[in-house]
Amino acid sequence: MFSASVVSPRSTWPVTFELSLPDPIDARADVFDLGGRRVLSRTLANPAPAVRRFQLEEGDFAAGLYWLRVSHGRRQHVTKFVVLR
Repeated sequence: MFSASVVSPRSTWPVTFELSLPDPIDARADVFDLGGRRVLSRTLANPAPAVRRFQLEEGDFAAGLYWLRVSHGRRQHVTKFVVLR
């Protein structure tokens, strides 16, 4: 089953996301700001079905609301997180 969730509290750093990736294909993580602008894009290697974690560091973001979109094959999952200063 494909899923994405925030593991660490949404307002502390680093923000840790956990992804359940059921197929042995790479995933793509894109972060968008509230204006819909892509502020980060990352390819996540996935050589075998597994649960993967990745982190976002504080220095990459200004204060505000962001959306994380994870794409894995034809599937997508979106979750939000907040950056507080």
